[in-house]
Amino acid sequence: MFIGSIDQPSRLICENILASVDRSRKVFVGCSGNFTFDRIAAAKGFQVYSNDVALYSRVIAGIVMKERFPFTCINPDLAAIFADWGDDAQSDLVKIMFAAKYGQFAACKNDYQRTMQENYAAGSRAFYEGTLAKFSRNSVFEFSIADFFYGDFKEHVARADADSIVFLYAPTYKGGYEKLYDFINASFEYEKAEYELFDSKEAGPYYAEVLANREACIYSDLLYPETEPYLKGEVTYAGSKRTVYLYSSVRENERSYFLTESPKLLTKTPKVIEPEMELPENPDIRVVPCKVALVNHYKHLFMSGRVDYSTGGDFALAFLMNGEIFGFASFASGLGTIKDGEYLFLHSDFVVPSRIDRLSKLLLYIIRSEEVYKKIARFYIHAYRGLQTSVYTPKPVSMKYRGPFKKVDRKEPSPNKLTYTAEFTTLSIMECFERWKKRLPLQ
Repeated sequence: MFIGSIDQPSRLICENILASVDRSRKVFVGCSGNFTFDRIAAAKGFQVYSNDVALYSRVIAGIVMKERFPFTCINPDLAAIFADWGDDAQSDLVKIMFAAKYGQFAACKNDYQRTMQENYAAGSRAFYEGTLAKFSRNSVFEFSIADFFYGDFKEHVARADADSIVFLYAPTYKGGYEKLYDFINASFEYEKAEYELFDSKEAGPYYAEVLANREACIYSDLLYPETEPYLKGEVTYAGSKRTVYLYSSVRENERSYFLTESPKLLTKTPKVIEPEMELPENPDIRVVPCKVALVNHYKHLFMSGRVDYSTGGDFALAFLMNGEIFGFASFASGLGTIKDGEYLFLHSDFVVPSRIDRLSKLLLYIIRSEEVYKKIARFYIHAYRGLQTSVYTPKPVSMKYRGPFKKVDRKEPSPNKLTYTAEFTTLSIMECFERWKKRLPLQ
């Protein structure tokens, strides 16, 4: 819809967290807004208890619960525009949405504002019909909630049972709702919710209390010292320099989600290291996402022709030393692993020909670094515990994976198939490099 939209990474983190939670538990959502968290929880089979103080959200709740919320338009200009619109709950919502846009220019302080308001008025019928069509096309209201509390979110959270999960994304500045809805409140007459203004100055202690006393997920675009022990993730957008923080005390999911804006992919065919290159004293080692097609190009040059790797996977990384490629890795989320959701399948990994000893093991050390973990988490929006791969060989072990990875003892369908796994670490790329250089294990 249009108000209080929640970005995709935050939505998918919510999905990830709820995936680990027992479906018999209730989910209480404070400040439902567009009902983003509510929809995610309902789709996963949870009993959802929603909340908000805005007319917009109250009307949505009425539509979902088949209880039309009454209100009257008291703005004569809007009333004239709405005169030939439908008299039903979904039309009510479109009226509020239109008023929010129209109201941005209600002051008419200059020619621009007057022109914009005239344009909105002229296009009002198209807006109405187009929005209703979008509701139908996107099945906007096809989810269920057990109840809706029209009032203070703090009271709503206090009502939650001890075994419930709380999701909250509250306004971060005092009077945030009021500034947003000034024109709405002046244009419509309706039963208003009772609540206290929430000040971000009180947010830290309040959030810490909630997180300490119940299982909760709280999103905020502010950091609070009181909630630091519960910081489980952040989503950073480099372009806008905006960061959303996740605080969580959900015991069934203790993963962390620290995601940055997706970097640009390495698309051009890069230069690879020279075969005679010696290991530099202090190499600059980096890992960069690249197109899977680029990996496939080099596979045919440097990997065995007896194996068909042309299917590629869905994510790939290039490993660089002093700006030149020394190896690649690709991953595939669709391939089954011994523990779905915990291990990502390492589809292929290889290094270019080089006199540098144990270069393939260096790649396997670095692939378990925190930097690689973050890149994978950012792409898949999922906190994998580690990696899994398969080796086809008549030998009892793979000397390549021995050490950085662990062999899984299990009965394989093929007598020549070995399975290896490895967990991600909190070590940096250069810490992994130093351990590789000294032949030390990562853990």
